[in-house]
Amino acid sequence: MRDVLSTATAMAMATAAATTIATTTPATVRARGIRTATPPRERIVWLAVAEGRGHLMRAQLAARLLEPAGIDVEIVTTSQAGVTFMAEFGLPASVVSTSYRLLYDGQQNLARLRTHAMAVTYLVSPRRCLRDLAWLEGRAAGAALIVNDSFHPALLAASLVGRDLADRVVHVHGENTRRAVEASVGRGPIRAMVRRALTRSTRIEITLGDRPPSSSAIHLPPLLPMPRPRDAVRAELGVRAGQRLAVVYLNPYFHDAALADVIESELAAGGYHLHAVGEGFADRPGWRARDAALGEAVAAADVFVSAAGVGALALARASE
Repeated sequence: MRDVLSTATAMAMATAAATTIATTTPATVRARGIRTATPPRERIVWLAVAEGRGHLMRAQLAARLLEPAGIDVEIVTTSQAGVTFMAEFGLPASVVSTSYRLLYDGQQNLARLRTHAMAVTYLVSPRRCLRDLAWLEGRAAGAALIVNDSFHPALLAASLVGRDLADRVVHVHGENTRRAVEASVGRGPIRAMVRRALTRSTRIEITLGDRPPSSSAIHLPPLLPMPRPRDAVRAELGVRAGQRLAVVYLNPYFHDAALADVIESELAAGGYHLHAVGEGFADRPGWRARDAALGEAVAAADVFVSAAGVGALALARASE
């Protein structure tokens, strides 16, 4: 099931990207009688916000899945921590700026008022939004598409103001992310801006369930890594024969020691071998900041503990 889902997703993503490229870039007229040994490769600039690492995970999976289809993905993010995360997967990334980010507390609660204030300040400051937009236009020169994953305001603004970048912007987001973003900004001009921007650009919505065909969005399942044999992964993690494996993943804004204490004690009481990943707990014994093979560990686990985003839910479902 997992292999089929990953392969189908790769094919769907490649098809969606190729279709979007074909419909948003000018046609090329080739000289008659001239053949190239290697067809030219298309290029996508993928802006992934860094606060929740799922956006970056999706970007690196897309880069690997689209490469055989002749499409190169260049990853841009919003913090140096995001660059470090991508390096764990052997992929380079650049930082557009650190001027905009989502703000969370230690229990993954979005700080709505502070995030809203930051978004307003970012949008009205020429040294922030306009500077980032100019940087992105330069970076995307010659690129077929630029992906906004998810809801970076510079590319939302690009969809509205009709710059050269606008026709190539593709907004990618999880099925619940749009509602969460709209709720976080409250009623007013920013919510209206988000809605209007999404109607003016191509949109890919990542969804867990079946969705009816839509003229407003392309619906795709989450991107998942291909798993390795379960027994081999468990052996590498040090799981003894007959022992149960618990894999824990927490986003970097989790840093409350009491949470880690409860997770560790409850799983220890159940006799589980613990494989725990969380940047906010990297200094605790038995935890690590990052794991490029997390998907393989989840597929081999008996229990998976996470504050579930769409990526974590998809991993859990595929491992059933």
